[in-house]
Amino acid sequence: MLNFGFWASSKGMVKVPNLSNLSKLNAITAIQNAHLNYVDGGSTSTNNISLDNMVASQYPNANDLVS
Repeated sequence: MLNFGFWASSKGMVKVPNLSNLSKLNAITAIQNAHLNYVDGGSTSTNNISLDNMVASQYPNANDLVS
């Protein structure tokens, strides 16, 4: 499972996308589509193979406004 962090790329407030249940590739795409920059937050381990390469957590939270 993956952990994500990201930062706003320009001035103004941007709504953080919900990354729940997304793969790493889809999460990065959602972050970039929101005009945010992806920062690799590392990874975590699980015994559930269906969670491989899936988002485990995110910060800031979904729907937060960031500058």
